[in-house]
Amino acid sequence: MLQHESRLSSEQPQKNPPNRIHLTVRRLTRGGTFGVGCSLYTDQPQVALVSNGAECLMLSKKLFWEHVTEQCLDHLRQKEYPYPNDEELLEQYWRLRSWKAYQSHLLKQIYIDMYSG
Repeated sequence: MLQHESRLSSEQPQKNPPNRIHLTVRRLTRGGTFGVGCSLYTDQPQVALVSNGAECLMLSKKLFWEHVTEQCLDHLRQKEYPYPNDEELLEQYWRLRSWKAYQSHLLKQIYIDMYSG
């Protein structure tokens, strides 16, 4: 699981926002890569890999760049994509949070309407 740590803006609609939030940006699956994107794209946010017991093969950047072929780089460019910046991540976070709040409110209202009348 790739996580991104970000600071919340004080302008967000929450009374006492936490100083930090952890977001799952992407799930790493078998054969996936992590950390190569920051070498392929500029201005990437800091992300951390959180493993729940998976085995990972770690290569130094120096070793990687000494032995990577152009064909391998082309393949990685097709598979890898840049991570969103902090602003985009926070926008997605608040949109999802608003949707979940609306969804919860709507389900409660449907339940009340079904069983109160």
